[in-house]
Amino acid sequence: MKIEYISKQPTKNPTLADLKSGEVFRPINSRNTFMRCDLNGESHLLSEIGSELWKHLTLVGSEPFESRDEFNENNDYDELIVCANLTTGGVTLFYDGIEVERVVCKLLIEGE
Repeated sequence: MKIEYISKQPTKNPTLADLKSGEVFRPINSRNTFMRCDLNGESHLLSEIGSELWKHLTLVGSEPFESRDEFNENNDYDELIVCANLTTGGVTLFYDGIEVERVVCKLLIEGE
């Protein structure tokens, strides 16, 4: 008997920019699950009006910054996508170019 192995063609993972608002995903090599929101870093919610929200944001995919001013000097806000962490309920900003894995799931929202 002869067995011939056929290598599977590597498929390119989608980026966060490829996902639609409301899609559930997991960044590559991460166990955390997120939902892509409809806001990017230029949203008025992240401006001076929403400065309180900045205290609760985690920037992923970048070097840590000492301050918001340092972040402002080095980044374009339209490249950042607001995502909800489905485990913790927190908010995270991801760069739109990170590779992600789509998660096929059903979301159950329970009421009181």
